[in-house]
Amino acid sequence: VNETYLNTFAIGIDTLTDMQKNELINIAVQCPYTGGNAVYGARVILSRIDTIVYANDCENVYQGPISQKSTNNIQEISYAETVKVYPSPAENKLFVEYQLNSDSYFEIYNLLVKKINSYLLEVINNKKVISLKELNPGIYIYKVRKVNNEIINSNRIVIIK
Repeated sequence: VNETYLNTFAIGIDTLTDMQKNELINIAVQCPYTGGNAVYGARVILSRIDTIVYANDCENVYQGPISQKSTNNIQEISYAETVKVYPSPAENKLFVEYQLNSDSYFEIYNLLVKKINSYLLEVINNKKVISLKELNPGIYIYKVRKVNNEIINSNRIVIIK
């Protein structure tokens, strides 16, 4: 993924060869939990040349109650963890609305998957406003990661100014 990026968009070439595109598609359709950051990088690069959304069944998240149990007349309900990030494209601020079962981190990466910044998402809150003033216009990848490194959510954001 990095080689394709460095040989095309990084030097101002905005097209891919059929071989490059096929290689990126093969990576983009993988499960990001097992395929890693390359999956997101491939998806971001492909988003610059077409409107197809590449995803994998492993990313489907059920957003309602996932378990219910009753102990000593006390009913406990666990909810699926959800994260909503908007707007994209964004100019000055990014809003992160979330429902989490434990403190987590909202991380922003560049297209070479270098971490730019990390923000704590506290379970007691459900919204975080992130200033984008320090970031240049472009495409970035975000990840919502638990303290144990489990990725809850990941996608791309576009920053315009």
